[in-house]
Amino acid sequence: MNESTRVLIADDHQMVVDGFSSLLASEEDITVVASAADGKKVIDLLPDNPVDVAVLDFEMPNMDGVEVTAHIRDKYPDMKVIICTMHGNREKILEAMETKPDGYILKELGGDELCDAIRSVRIGRKFYSTKVQDILLQQITTKPDDSLDKDGLIRLTRREKEVLGLLAQGMTSKNMAEELFVAVSTIETHRRNLLDKTGAKNSRELIVMAINKGWIQNETE
Repeated sequence: MNESTRVLIADDHQMVVDGFSSLLASEEDITVVASAADGKKVIDLLPDNPVDVAVLDFEMPNMDGVEVTAHIRDKYPDMKVIICTMHGNREKILEAMETKPDGYILKELGGDELCDAIRSVRIGRKFYSTKVQDILLQQITTKPDDSLDKDGLIRLTRREKEVLGLLAQGMTSKNMAEELFVAVSTIETHRRNLLDKTGAKNSRELIVMAINKGWIQNETE
């Protein structure tokens, strides 16, 4: 990709905006084209400032990051969104996931991660920091089977859905084989099929994708 990625940064703390802008200024393939201190300003800026990636704080005045993400999804479907926030709270992360952001990272982590996130979502990949993934993987369970195929894009067999649910609960292939009364090799085949169908690179990414699509949820919900 030869063109520089155009980025908008939105945060109600000017120090954060300045810090991110300074960090990204040294990246030849990333250009900050706009910034905003609140969600409404983001909405006002977008028509006249073409953006490839919007980096949004979770909590902002007037409209928060979740509301802005929903607006972007509706009006600018090709734009990528990264939620970048102080919130390591699981409920907040799950709330943000309802609008299907392309990335979610925490401000406490290094600047390299922000650059990696921008580059990843720009080419169509999801990017969730390791800490966010760890938070999402705590105490999860499966939703009813009919939620898996509602978008009509990924079709899983009944057994694949069962394996996905057990995988989300932290079971090993051996545990799953005992639970489902099948051979370990059969479980491994289902796991490979799940990765192939979803495009996930590993089990962790598969589970995060399932959370993002609403296939699995918090046990307390």
